[in-house]
Amino acid sequence: SLGGTTSTGFDIAPAAPAKLAFSQQPSNVQGSALVAPAVTVTIRDQFDNATTATNPVTVSLADNPWKTPFAPGGSLAGTLTRIAIGGVATFNNLRIDKPAPGYTLSANSASLTGATSSTINVNLTVKQVATPANGSHTCAITTTANGATEIATYCWGYNGNGQLGIPTTTSFQDSIAVQVQTAQIFTSVTTGSNHSCGLTAAGAAYCWGYNGNGQLGNNSTTDSSVPVAVGGSHVFLQIDAGYSHTCAVTTSNGLNNAEDRQVYCWGYNPYGQIGDGTTGTDRLLPLQVVDGQGLRTAEATQVTAGLFHTCARAANGNGFCWGYNYFGQLGDATALDINGNNGVNQSAPRLVVGGISFASLGAGNYHTCGISATPGNPASCWGRNNSGQVGNQATINVSSPVAVFGGFAWSSISGGSNHSCGVTTTGTGYCWGNNGNGELGDDNQPTDSSQPVQVVGTLVFDRIDAGSNHNCGRTTTSQAFCWGYNGNGQLGSPGTNGIKKTPTQIIQ
Repeated sequence: SLGGTTSTGFDIAPAAPAKLAFSQQPSNVQGSALVAPAVTVTIRDQFDNATTATNPVTVSLADNPWKTPFAPGGSLAGTLTRIAIGGVATFNNLRIDKPAPGYTLSANSASLTGATSSTINVNLTVKQVATPANGSHTCAITTTANGATEIATYCWGYNGNGQLGIPTTTSFQDSIAVQVQTAQIFTSVTTGSNHSCGLTAAGAAYCWGYNGNGQLGNNSTTDSSVPVAVGGSHVFLQIDAGYSHTCAVTTSNGLNNAEDRQVYCWGYNPYGQIGDGTTGTDRLLPLQVVDGQGLRTAEATQVTAGLFHTCARAANGNGFCWGYNYFGQLGDATALDINGNNGVNQSAPRLVVGGISFASLGAGNYHTCGISATPGNPASCWGRNNSGQVGNQATINVSSPVAVFGGFAWSSISGGSNHSCGVTTTGTGYCWGNNGNGELGDDNQPTDSSQPVQVVGTLVFDRIDAGSNHNCGRTTTSQAFCWGYNGNGQLGSPGTNGIKKTPTQIIQ
């Protein structure tokens, strides 16, 4: 019943600075890449009002999930102390080096209550990802965000023989990627059943893991859980690990000598997969593959190692294979019995029949695939076909190349345990063969397919590497995705182990 009134104007000022709060941060970043958007920390009073204080603020890692018995964990780099401007401290050049989910940052300033950020997941920017055709681990080469420089090699999955490259044989849960412990920077990596190898920019080869058959190439049979140099002082262009043997191609020094573009192999040799004309004698150091039907003369540009066989591509496009040939995986048109078995093993390179000029080859456990260098880039496969891994709409073993169904133009191809995968020139991923563990990535496990089926999703791949019961692919945006069996954490995706029927980003 009374008339109102209005006071004179007055200001509300914040109380004295009392605490810190994270006001901006990303939830996902790439390992060793710039943390963006920039992390900002505000200085607030006890009632949570923003202030204009100019206190120095320091950030550091709080929760650090990348911890092992032999390393202190991930590290935070950049300018870690900033003077607040208008009550806001901005950290615009932070980097976290090691990938893992669940990092948090802490912020502190003298006399002020500190703060903890929300979770930050650190992912990988990858140049290459490698899976073994008979094994349960995966390795990758990481790069800077723009892909210009290799940073480190990471591996994850089973580690019973030290194949992850760390000074322990402990296997880590939740698929955590661990950095291979070496001073070397590898430009490529390859994985065998229980060993791994890397190649430096200078062409030096290093291997680690199981060495019972000399597959590490260091003139011993002692396992090593950290990389050891491959003996022989060779300069290699490319390297590939098989089940328990390893092969590599030497570089060309322009002198046209006996070392130019030659294949060397070492390790397990019961079926002639070393290619030195013998069987039964393991080789503890790299040994040059014999000429066979012309491999030395033609000069090699690529080698690919399967379970017990090896294949190489020559500079003229010819394909050569040697070693175990029970299912016709050498592609030399050897006579098979009514069941498609009993091919003749070869301890020296044999020319793959059919007159195909290959752009690349990919050896699986008991089969081999290749992409033709002819227009249209068709693919063909040969060898064991019990699950349709040859891709010709049949399940009969073949000892000479047969066309992969579909008429696709392929840019890469890879043989796995009992399946195959490839990427078309448009970046679409396809797989075919066994699907008992979701290997085909078509969300249709456990139905096998004897012809290519598209990997689900809209990812654009530049390569898919077919493994034992899992696959991993690198996209054109330098991200890695894996799918299939995950019983040992080989998919690199934290969470419960099991089967993932569709691509899942590693370390997400």
